[in-house]
Amino acid sequence: MKRRLRFLVTSVMAPTFAQGRDPSLHEMLLKMSAVQRRLIKKSEALVAKDVQLRELERINGELKKQLIQRPGPDVGQRLNQSRYAVKAKSRQIKASRRSKFYPTVWFHGILACRR
Repeated sequence: MKRRLRFLVTSVMAPTFAQGRDPSLHEMLLKMSAVQRRLIKKSEALVAKDVQLRELERINGELKKQLIQRPGPDVGQRLNQSRYAVKAKSRQIKASRRSKFYPTVWFHGILACRR
């Protein structure tokens, strides 16, 4: 950016010193209008980039809000623990049901089933 500015300044001033004469008013106005047009284009591009940046910042803020509301990895671990607890409890309940219908008794290492 500094090089570009330096180039613009030297391009406006350099021909006058190189030729050894003062530029006419018309030449200076032409050069000044060209520089102004370039400045306007750059300003418009800067405004467009600023609008784009603000839009991205807004989207970023919305995404951060959504991430805060989402559950973290600890919730997944607690869910897995709950699943295992439910499975273990259901096994225990099924085993108690079976034992009510088919009570078993151990006699010296021999399984005896009563019905």
